Formats: sequence, C-alpha cells, structure tokens
Amino acid sequence: MKKAILWFFLAYALNLTAYNFYSPAIRLEKVNSSNTKVELQHQNLIVNSEKIIKDSTSLNKPQDYEIDYSSGTINFHQDYGFVLVEYAIYPEKLLREFSSFTVQTLADSEKVQLKRPVFSQVYDDTQLNVSGSKTFKVSVANNEDFALDQSLFLKIDGKLGNNLFITAQLTDSQSPITPEGDSRELSNLDKVFLKLYGKNYDISFGDLEASFNQTRFINYQTKFEGLKASWTGKNEIMGALAISKGKQATDTFSGTEGKQGPYYLSVNNISGVQVVSGSETVYLNGNKLSRGSSYTIDYSEGSVTFTNENFIDSNSFIQVDFQYSDEEYNQNMYLASSKVDFSSLAFLENLQMKTFMIIQNDDKDNPLQQTFSESDKQALAEAGDSEAWVSGVTQVEVGEGLYIKVEEGDLEYYEYVGSQANGEYIIHFTYVGSGGDYEVAEEGYYIFVGDGQGSYSP
Repeated sequence: MKKAILWFFLAYALNLTAYNFYSPAIRLEKVNSSNTKVELQHQNLIVNSEKIIKDSTSLNKPQDYEIDYSSGTINFHQDYGFVLVEYAIYPEKLLREFSSFTVQTLADSEKVQLKRPVFSQVYDDTQLNVSGSKTFKVSVANNEDFALDQSLFLKIDGKLGNNLFITAQLTDSQSPITPEGDSRELSNLDKVFLKLYGKNYDISFGDLEASFNQTRFINYQTKFEGLKASWTGKNEIMGALAISKGKQATDTFSGTEGKQGPYYLSVNNISGVQVVSGSETVYLNGNKLSRGSSYTIDYSEGSVTFTNENFIDSNSFIQVDFQYSDEEYNQNMYLASSKVDFSSLAFLENLQMKTFMIIQNDDKDNPLQQTFSESDKQALAEAGDSEAWVSGVTQVEVGEGLYIKVEEGDLEYYEYVGSQANGEYIIHFTYVGSGGDYEVAEEGYYIFVGDGQGSYSP
C-alpha cells in the first residue's frame, strides 16, 4: 500500500513537471499608450493571447491597436493613457532548436563534408527517449473552401530510476484546426496514456484497457479512463478504478448504392448518438478499416463517412463497435482480479485459484443534465413513495418561449402564441385525466378550457 501511494505521488509530480515544462506563461504589464508604439518586455507572444484593458473596457484589434507577436510590439491608434496588457508567451525551452546535423552554408564546391555534432538532449539527468510527429493536411475541392486538419503523436519512454521505468503516449488525429484557434481537454484527445512500471509492478493512468479471458467461464474486455495497478509474480493481483467513457454498443447495417456517407450510428433505434472519441472499430465486409485513410467519423453526431478507398454499395455489410455516452450519468466501474498459487504446498501442488470482480453502475446521485430546484426537492420529500407533482413551467427570455401568462382578475392561465411571437414560457403538460385545466388543440398545442374542465395540467 505504501508503495502504491509513493508511485501515485511520483506520477502526480511527473504530470506537474510536464505541465510546467510545456504550459505557456502568463505575463501582465502596465504600459503608457501615449507613446503610440510600445515594446513589451517579452517577445514571441502566443498569437491572439493578448488582452488589453482600459478602465475595465477591452480594446479591440485591429480597430484600436495592432500587434507584432514575434517582436512583442504594440501600435496604438490613439492615446488611451495607461492600459493593462495581459499576454502569454511560449516556455523558453520550447523555443530552443535541436538538430542532428550541422546546417551547412552554400558553397561552390563539389565536396561538402557533413559533421554530425553531439545531440543536445532536453533531459540531461534521465534516460528518456522522446519521439513523435506533427502533421498538417490541407484539403481543397472545387467550389468549396479548403480544410486544414492536423494529427499529433508523442511518445516518451525510458528509465527514471532503479527499477522504475516510464512509458507515455499522446495521440490526436480528430481535433480540427479552426481559424480562430481553440483548446482541447486531454480527455477529448484520441489517446492519453501514462505507465510507471518495474520488474513486478505497474501503475497506469489515462485511456486504458482491461480484459478477463483466462478461464472458460468469463470473457470480458473494456476500455475506460482511470487508474489501473497490478503486481505480478508467483501470485498476482490487479485492480482498476474508472469513470467509463461510455457504454459499449455494436451497430450493423448495409450500405446504400453510391452513398459514401454519412451513416448515422444508432442504439436502441435512436440514431445520431454521441460516440466516445477513439472508441470505434469499423469493419467493411469483415475487414477492419483504418480511421483517416478508409473513413472519417464525427463523434458529436455519431456519423461515419467512407473515403473513396472503398466504394459503398447495397452489398456492403458494415459493422461498427463503439462506445457511446447517454449524457445522463457518469459510469463508475471497479475491476479486480487475483491469482493465488498453492504449488508451494506439497498436497496442493497443481492448484491455482483465480478470482475476478466486475462492478459497473450509474452514479445516480449525480446526474449530468438534470437539476432539482428547492421546490422540486420539497415535493419529492413530501411525496415519499407516491407520485410527486412539480411545476412544468419554465420562464425564458421574451421571444424564446411558446406561451404567455394571462391574468384576468383572480384567474391566471397560459396562452399559446407560437415561436414567432413574444412568448416567455416553455411549458411541459402532463395528462392527468379529469381535473386538469387544459386540452390539446388539433394543431398540437394546449389551450386553457377552465379550472377542472380539462385533461392536462402544466
């Protein structure tokens, strides 16, 4: 247990070190714009990271100023007095250049001798190997705007200390590049993985997999995001704690003649589900396809489009294994397995005992979308095990609702005005049989018919 806690804090320290190494630094300066041209204390600013504020009012580019990010120079269009400038700069170590060969100057000679220098390492006190690639793709089609996509692969492995090794990987091939720029959470990338291991142990964080298939009684495998730890040897034990990225599903369908896509994935006859990034496996006529070259996928709308590498027709049989999020509850999952070897006991030399545990459930106490007001909670408490009735009336901005409130003396009710009027209420009506105040019109909306004279209540 003490070792597990030690490795956990070590992994946390490694993550924190990486964050400090690669994260941009925020700087704040107070400058006088009366000079018109102002040079900041730092150069190589991150594009569009600046915020210039004058008396709680933000100045806008290019109406109020222009900026040269490489030199850190701001040109103000007029005198605003003293202003606050907040901006971000790249970490110094990311601006250093590393080269495996010396850059040669052009010379009028047939003999050019290349001298390979000693490679400068980022980490001088460790035995780490850092490798990766960053690619950009520009797609151009007739009568359409060009599209700019990217992919990233970063891998770190090596030795950190005595019987302590590390393997880490970050992969992203689905985050598009937008003109205005944006940021991504680590959980939205294709794969984030960190593993610390030694001779008999390993601790892993990030996007993980677990499988139980050592017996004829159980065959289970899953992908999840969380923590997994194990100890191997004569006796073995493994445990995992996770918030599952989604629920497992399989969708099979036939292609449409001449249609490459999009084909919308469905679960329980509901199409267009939200697919967990990187969780899909696509098969065409039994052959596994590769994302990017053979197909593209829109995770948010749950659609698959095939490239021209494989033409789709009515004889094409498609199977997609994927995980999806129903956005109702987080999935808590607990996995554990163990193996105990009794061979040291003479009379039990051929006996092994293996155990497996799988617990997966919804975190029903913390729904992702539904929230309860104090009146809702009070109604639920008073109802006990009986039906609980709460207000179905939600007030919104004027013009965004479908109903308005009408008050005539002591009488108060809601009148339908449609989406093109000044409605300020969204109302959910429930069928109550006798004793309601509203009925359904032929057009589908609800009309007030009098106290206790209808079949529906808000």
